[in-house]
Amino acid sequence: MLRKQSKQKIYVITSVILITVVILVFFSRWLLYIPEGQMQRVRWAIWNPSNRLERVIDEKMTQIPVALAKDGQWQLAFKLVTEYIENSYHQSDFLHQADTLSQFAQVIPLQQEDSSQAKAKLNRALVEVKKINDSYSKSITLLEIAQAYRQLKDEKVAHELLLTSLKEAQEIDDSNYKSYALSGIAKASGQLKDENVAYEILLTSLKEAQQINSLGDKYSALREIVQASGQLKDEKAAHELLLTSLKEAQQIKSLDYKSYTLNEVAQAYKQLKDEKAAHEILLISLKGAQQIDDPYSQSNALSGITRVSGQLKDHKAAHEILLEFLKVAQQIDSPQFKSFALSDIAQAYGQLKDHKAAHEILLESLKAAQQIDSVDYKSMALSAITQASGQLKDEKAAHEILLESLKMAQQIDMPNYKSSALSGIAQASGRLKDHKIAHEILLESVKVAQQIENPNSSYALSEIAKAYEQLKDQKAAQQLLFTSLKAAQKIDDPESKFYALSAIAQAYGQLKDHKMTQQLLLTSLKAAQKIDDPDVQSYVLSEIISASRQLANIELRQEILRKTLSAAEAVNASETLAEIAIQYAQQESWGKALRALRNFQESQKLTALTKILTLWAEKKNSRLIDGAVVLEVKVSGNSNNYTFNVSLHSPTQGCNQYTDWWEVLSEDGELLYRHIFEKSHVDEQPFESSIKPVKIEANQEVFIRAHMNNMGYNAMQAMKGTVEKGFKSIRLSENFAASVTEEEPQPPKCQEAN
Repeated sequence: MLRKQSKQKIYVITSVILITVVILVFFSRWLLYIPEGQMQRVRWAIWNPSNRLERVIDEKMTQIPVALAKDGQWQLAFKLVTEYIENSYHQSDFLHQADTLSQFAQVIPLQQEDSSQAKAKLNRALVEVKKINDSYSKSITLLEIAQAYRQLKDEKVAHELLLTSLKEAQEIDDSNYKSYALSGIAKASGQLKDENVAYEILLTSLKEAQQINSLGDKYSALREIVQASGQLKDEKAAHELLLTSLKEAQQIKSLDYKSYTLNEVAQAYKQLKDEKAAHEILLISLKGAQQIDDPYSQSNALSGITRVSGQLKDHKAAHEILLEFLKVAQQIDSPQFKSFALSDIAQAYGQLKDHKAAHEILLESLKAAQQIDSVDYKSMALSAITQASGQLKDEKAAHEILLESLKMAQQIDMPNYKSSALSGIAQASGRLKDHKIAHEILLESVKVAQQIENPNSSYALSEIAKAYEQLKDQKAAQQLLFTSLKAAQKIDDPESKFYALSAIAQAYGQLKDHKMTQQLLLTSLKAAQKIDDPDVQSYVLSEIISASRQLANIELRQEILRKTLSAAEAVNASETLAEIAIQYAQQESWGKALRALRNFQESQKLTALTKILTLWAEKKNSRLIDGAVVLEVKVSGNSNNYTFNVSLHSPTQGCNQYTDWWEVLSEDGELLYRHIFEKSHVDEQPFESSIKPVKIEANQEVFIRAHMNNMGYNAMQAMKGTVEKGFKSIRLSENFAASVTEEEPQPPKCQEAN
């Protein structure tokens, strides 16, 4: 009996041990090979107190609670913030915590949950804000929390918090911080639906701005207040605020800041469609600008006047201002600033469709540029002139200006500035519709570029090749890059050789020759490995990683990452290793991302691990990505006649920041379709849009991505797939198919949403 019981006990113990071993094996495999388990390792590493820096009040460390918040670990996130605030003693410490809580406020409305749960988190954030012993930090954090409540449709609390933020701003002594706080409050008030509250906040902000002594800080605050006033639908309230702003501007003793502020007021009156007032204010501003002694400040003031003048619908009034401006510009003694001013006038005439006047003024600008002694200013002036020439509809006139610019570029002695000037000429040539004229200019540009010492010659030739690509002349572009490549391979200095090869590789990337791009990057890697200075080598390796992002083919990118990883480990290039880890994470190769960090010290890992956890959270919820993102793609219809309906989300603030288009791209990055927006969708997030017919096959792989007017493709996100198999969210480089940005159609001037 005893023997039987002993055997049973042994069986039980053995079974328990075996089950435990099996569980441990499966748990280990889960941690090592399953994405969810790999992310759990990341969370443990981030939260482990022994791995945190001794000094918790650290700018990089404040990103940890934000990553945890995005990942839904709110209890840990708030615990860290409380810990940070309790150890804060200086204003810089409070600023870090204010930044963290502000980011919490931005994240909370984006996490798809019940509004009561979101408000509970915002209330918890408000509790932490009260512990901050600094008015500026409190003010900017309250502002972000107010914005979050507005997104949750709780306008009443948003109003109260904005008023509280304004009270804190009134307590700020430092003029720079006060200006920044007032600017943010003014911008936020412009988005309020209750215009009485908005008016009250703007009026109080204006009174506070009047008390600021620093002219630069006063101008910054007034600029935002004036812009917000111009957006008010209550024209009586808007005019009252602008009239007060105008009086304040006229009392500014400094002529340059006076002119800057008057230009902003004129712009606001133009927004209110009061062009008569805008015209009168611009003339006052111009008189003040005439008396500015410093040529740099005068040039900036005049530039602002032309910017607004070129937008006036009353062309007669605009011409009057520009003629007066022309008289002032012709009297500027400094050749470089005279050239800049004349280029600005030409651009304004181009906006008014007076291309004859623009052409004549650009020729004058060229004459002024010829007198510039400083090669850097001469190069900058040529860039401004060539950019303005791109607006001319008379392509013969543009041809004349570009040829004259090319002659001047030849006279520049320093290779880097000569290369820069040629790049500007190439870019302008690539936009010409008359391809015969464009080819003539580019051919001459090639001759000049080939005389420059490398690596600057390769830069210039690569830019010229990109211009050929814009003209759809792939053959000429490839021949030119081949010539550039032969020259680059003769460079002896490894660092110079790397830079030349990288420039050529980026140009090949724009030609969508991804295999050649990969080969050049691998050749660049060999050149980089011969660099003796470890810091320079580390920087160069990071540049290779950055350049590889334009490759859409994951296999090609992964080969470059693998070989660069070996090179980076050999020299212990920690920053490069972190970038490689992040790229692997963007490709959802989470295990490879963690293995890239295996030789890091624990404290050094934290920043990279925080970024990896952030990418994981953004994968789960695309709304958390900063920028314009495509949330969903629905397709209906038949082959070569599909309707694409997409759901989009972006951090829209109005016409100053909004989604201006979404597009369909081929696998090689060719633009197939683009849908442009004429208004912002500030109160419609997320929103839907559709286009038809999209003429693709059911099994054709495409990308669908969105673009923002001021942030471009920085969300680095798209939907990839086919109609047949569906679409999946992926991370793309913002450099992928970047050249299509210039292609038609282009969005018209944005109209504020009603």
